[in-house]
Amino acid sequence: MKHDKQAVDEIRAILFREHGTKDFDVYSRVANLRRNEENNQMYDMTFMICGIISRRVGGESWVMNIQLASFNERCGKL
Repeated sequence: MKHDKQAVDEIRAILFREHGTKDFDVYSRVANLRRNEENNQMYDMTFMICGIISRRVGGESWVMNIQLASFNERCGKL
């Protein structure tokens, strides 16, 4: 990873020396991959929290529906 930054800096220096002005951009794929990995961790956490909330709310409503059906069934027998 250290060599990646050094290579990017050397490429920038060569291009600047040849062009005489900074009319270019140099991107590092390793830096992009690292940034994407950080974003993916954020998305994973967000989706996990949404899933936990959905599971919790869905589970509670499912239990309540079963209890209500059981209650209605018992009332019908009386």
